Amino acid sequence: MVIIGGNSCGCPQGKILQGSLCISQCQSDELLDSNGNCFTCAANEIISGLQCTCKKGYSRNSCGVCTLACETGQFPFQGGCAVCPLNTVYKTEINGCDCPSGQYKDLYGVCQQLVLKAIVCPSGQYFDATNGCVSCPGSCKTCSSATKCTACVTTGYSPNSAGACVPTCGDGLIIGAETCDTGNSYSSGCINCQIQAGYTCTGQPSVCQAPKPTTPTVPTTPTVPTTPTTPTTPTVPTTPTTAAKALYQSGTVNVNSNNVFITLMTNPTFTFLNPTDMQSFIKSDFPSGPKPTVYCSQRPNPNLNTFDCLLIYPSGVPNTQFAVNFSYNYQGKTGATTVNVDPFAVSNSLAATRSRNAN
Repeated sequence: MVIIGGNSCGCPQGKILQGSLCISQCQSDELLDSNGNCFTCAANEIISGLQCTCKKGYSRNSCGVCTLACETGQFPFQGGCAVCPLNTVYKTEINGCDCPSGQYKDLYGVCQQLVLKAIVCPSGQYFDATNGCVSCPGSCKTCSSATKCTACVTTGYSPNSAGACVPTCGDGLIIGAETCDTGNSYSSGCINCQIQAGYTCTGQPSVCQAPKPTTPTVPTTPTVPTTPTTPTTPTVPTTPTTAAKALYQSGTVNVNSNNVFITLMTNPTFTFLNPTDMQSFIKSDFPSGPKPTVYCSQRPNPNLNTFDCLLIYPSGVPNTQFAVNFSYNYQGKTGATTVNVDPFAVSNSLAATRSRNAN
């Protein structure tokens, strides 16, 4: 308050007495603060309920400033809300309109579909018509798509027909569900990397042993004592000389419902430059009956003169006797032998053995 007329108190010009205080006399577009001073609202604000609020179509941002609030699909432009023209869309990263993903603007400003041409991508990537070169899945060393590997990262794995990485059967490594691996997909005692019934396989590459047949004991007939005779001077027996054949059968023929197992031996011993030479070394011929799939594989050192041959009959081994002619012609050396297979004799022998064991 100030002194008016020398001996009375009053409020200065522009203020009025309210109670015991002089407060500013505000205009219709002003508000009174806590200190009794008048103030106006900020831009884009109006007075509502004795306080400043945002105008219609505006909203207060994180900084406390009222900014234009546009509807979905619209964006602020020159003090108003606008929509993107033609087939463009609003993109916040550029705060403006642009073509949708996968399209581009031509010389006339019209959005056109983007078509990528195939290129050679770096190793570990494949070409995608929409996104260009894209990284292969984690299990793929190289790939032709997002789901098809052409080479695998992990040792011992290779792509199957669907392009998935699975354990490689025939590489000599036992991985995953494999129970054996001789280095070939088909070997005696190990087919498709699974141990066959009766066989034992150890090591990597696996070495498989066939079951040893048990010879039944035949009771001996008691001998009748004979009258002793005058001993004669014993003669020194001569050692028989047997010329080893160039190719001959070793052991017995083993037969089950779909397979025939035959072991062959050669004279002399052979070594091969590569697995292909070894697998094509033994030739086979069937004079009669169905022709099976035949795999002959050489045993590891020191049994390099021994070959295990597997005959696979998908429809079952023939129920009749048949012969197999085996031969080889390699490095100037030849050999041949014929092996007779009697499925009935093998079956009867096995049945008799089981009967004796049961008794």
